[in-house]
Amino acid sequence: MKNLKKTSEEEKAIEQEVGDMLFVLICFANSLHIDLGQAHDLVMNKFQTRDANRWTKIDKGDQTS
Repeated sequence: MKNLKKTSEEEKAIEQEVGDMLFVLICFANSLHIDLGQAHDLVMNKFQTRDANRWTKIDKGDQTS
């Protein structure tokens, strides 16, 4: 499969769509009185415990830009 470089217009369109989804998700959570901070903490704890060995941790000193 050929890698296609996304144009700036495509990247902006995707960014806007993600923003739209985030807005709807926040509205939905608010309508159900869900604390998004608490929900985020719960899911991060789940990923850090259940999936701790699934991912390779990146040492911040090893990152290159």
